[in-house]
Amino acid sequence: MNKALLDPYVGTWKLNPTKTKVTGSGSYDRSATGKIESQENGFKFIYDGLDAAGKATHSEYSAKYDGKDYPVQGNQTFDTVSLRKIDNNRQDRLYKKDGREVISEHAEISKDGRTGTVTQKGKDAKGQVFTVVTVWEKQ
Repeated sequence: MNKALLDPYVGTWKLNPTKTKVTGSGSYDRSATGKIESQENGFKFIYDGLDAAGKATHSEYSAKYDGKDYPVQGNQTFDTVSLRKIDNNRQDRLYKKDGREVISEHAEISKDGRTGTVTQKGKDAKGQVFTVVTVWEKQ
């Protein structure tokens, strides 16, 4: 059986900005699409969005669920990611910049596989704490 069919993360996801909640100094793109492709013991992630000023953003990475740091291309906030799979519908990601943790992220897919909720926690460049909860809909 195809592993991609079993992974609820695989597919194209669209941000629902009306359901996004920000606490502290956090921010998020006003629109975004994420594409997740299955890879052995991990995935490839391709992100395209528009920031609050309307500027296009793009980043991507390929990583495994082994807790090791993998490079992220195109992101100004972080340059590596590490993944940890909790179960088929939940995973944790840790983003670093120059070896320093900047964002911890918990992602969870609904039981029906149609909605993803991502909670990011971190500190901005000024050291202020933030939490951003985004909701994603599978396309």
